[in-house]
Amino acid sequence: MIIRVNAAKDAVRGWLHKQIPGPGYMHFNTDWDVAAFEQLTAERIQVEGEGAQKVRKWVPIPGRANERLDCRVYAYAALRGLIHMGTKLNRIADQVGAAITTVINAPTAADGDEEPDAPLKAQPASGTTKAPAPPPPSPPPAKPPTPRRSIAQRLA
Repeated sequence: MIIRVNAAKDAVRGWLHKQIPGPGYMHFNTDWDVAAFEQLTAERIQVEGEGAQKVRKWVPIPGRANERLDCRVYAYAALRGLIHMGTKLNRIADQVGAAITTVINAPTAADGDEEPDAPLKAQPASGTTKAPAPPPPSPPPAKPPTPRRSIAQRLA
């Protein structure tokens, strides 16, 4: 699978601007510090060329590491690969009993005076508590390897 890195970085940057939980909203661990977010925003768009020959590319900001941005890009590529291969992620989430959460004090589009650094609190959505999902089925036993035949044996 070919990773279109510029498009993936565009997507990640777009998700960083979402303030209301929903599709594309990015969640972060509470242990991320300022340095972690600096890594996530350690590249910027640069346009090179003139006229019809303009090319946009992401370039690193000098002196800043960008590992967290790269990890997000590769995670997004892995997600797109799973979806491309037909993986039904919602079905898998149901099988493992993933909890659906609702953020109860997320800022809305109308809230311009919310404190931006206030922590968001998550609670299980009503009616979503289920009995634990059964363990996944065990894989079938491995087949013994087939003996390799030489070309002469295959042609005979």
